[in-house]
Amino acid sequence: MLLDLTGYTVERDLADLRLMEPSCGSGAVLGPAVERLIASAQAHGRKPGDLADAIRAYDLQGEHVET
Repeated sequence: MLLDLTGYTVERDLADLRLMEPSCGSGAVLGPAVERLIASAQAHGRKPGDLADAIRAYDLQGEHVET
């Protein structure tokens, strides 16, 4: 998966990274990225507030963003 290739893995402290998803679509990458971020936060003793700026997702299609 793309996240593995970029090193976006649970073993890393993902709260220290910034992930930008430029075309979130139906969430095929975004969903797993959020799951990994949460698992990483738990593994590294992070608080939910530490994750606020960790992921940004965009899409040109409004209905994709709403989904």
